[in-house]
Order: sequence, then C-alpha cells, then structure tokens
Amino acid sequence: MTAPNTTPGARGSGTVSHAAIASCLALWSLAGAARASDPRPEIVALQLAGDVSGALHELNDAMRADPTQARRLGLLYLRGDLLERLGRDREAADAFAASLAGEPALAPYARLRIARLQDRLGHPEVAAGLAAVLLASSPPATLVEPAVALLAPALARASGTAVRHAASSR
Repeated sequence: MTAPNTTPGARGSGTVSHAAIASCLALWSLAGAARASDPRPEIVALQLAGDVSGALHELNDAMRADPTQARRLGLLYLRGDLLERLGRDREAADAFAASLAGEPALAPYARLRIARLQDRLGHPEVAAGLAAVLLASSPPATLVEPAVALLAPALARASGTAVRHAASSR
C-alpha cells in the first residue's frame, strides 16, 4: 500500500495550488473586465425584460463614459432603436442620423430606420429620398424589399403633399 499524495496541488491531494487559484482569479477578473467594457449585454437584457427606459439610461451612461467606444460598439444605432420603442420618434431619427457617420456597417440600416421615421413624422419626401439613396448604394439584400416597399407609397404621399401645398399657396 502506498501513502496518499501529500504534495500541495498534486492530483488527488484535495488541495489546490496557489498558482491554480491565481489563474482562476485572473480569468475571473478578465471575464469581468470584458463584461464591464461592453455594456450591450446588460442594455439588451434590460430591453428584453421590458425595461426600455432603464436600457436607455444604461446606454446613455455608457455613451458618456466612453463616446469613442460607444460609436465603435454601435450604441448610437441602439439608442435610436430604444428611443423609437419609447415613442420618441424625432429623437430616434436624430440618433439614427448620428449613427450614420459613426458606424459605417450599420449606415444602411440606420438610413432605412430614418426613412420610416420621417414618413411617420409627416415627411414622405424625405423618406422617399432616403429610401432612394439607400437603394442606389447597393444595400444588404435584406434591406431592398423594405426600402422598395417604403419608396412607392412615400413618393405618392410626397407628390400629394406637394400638390396640396402648391394649391394652398395660391
């Protein structure tokens, strides 16, 4: 029969080495730092829990804390989405417009969101122009159908608005 292994940190000894503890602590702190550096999971969790105002508050805090990172992470686009969900359409359109310069990959999506908001806000001519620019810029395939669906009715409303405006100014 052999004696049990009593070397600290050895397998089967029931003890953990200081190096193993340090490694676990380092990994744990790195994971915490990664979570702290990207506020999106917490913001989305609040949004999914139905706390859109709380999500917007967290997002605004994150934007104030690090505006450069906020742009890089697409928080301006997310801000537009949250504001639209809260019925704050004018502010949402402004947030989507700000995201055009900050997040080129999201620019086509932001342009479509602005177009929809402008149409809803009573500016079909702006909506039609944005939809046309979007379609002319070779957008992602998923945006073509919604942009076309917005363009024709917005043009019809814009021409009707122009006719009514011209008639009323006589």
